[in-house]
Amino acid sequence: MVPNIVFITVCKDTRGAYRYCGGGACIYKEYFEDRVFNCPYKDCLDENGCSVSVTMDGMDSGFELNTRVTVTATTSIFLSFFLFLGCIWLCRYFDMLCWSAGPAPPSSEASPSAPTTPSPDSHDKDLPPAYETLFPDR
Repeated sequence: MVPNIVFITVCKDTRGAYRYCGGGACIYKEYFEDRVFNCPYKDCLDENGCSVSVTMDGMDSGFELNTRVTVTATTSIFLSFFLFLGCIWLCRYFDMLCWSAGPAPPSSEASPSAPTTPSPDSHDKDLPPAYETLFPDR
């Protein structure tokens, strides 16, 4: 979307290079009937009441802004998706993200990964004192 800036002047008569556009504003007389909206008001006095053949901003009036936004959004979503798939494929092709080749084959013998420590003997433990020895008068 390209914004157009229209410079208007305040005029009381239409003599000279400017013509009355409505609302006390005037525009250059060459801007009248040039098939582009130049008047800043809804009644479009510069284009004889806004006929159907008038274009807005030099574009075809049938191809509206919402259509362009929809097409652009849909295209960008699909392109982003295909770019993502391409990145995943490249990472897998060059083995960049630790891709596994499949499940590990079963091993016939179970080998422990850490050495086992012997369990401590229960009679070697230092047990807490009995309740009667802590509180003899109860």
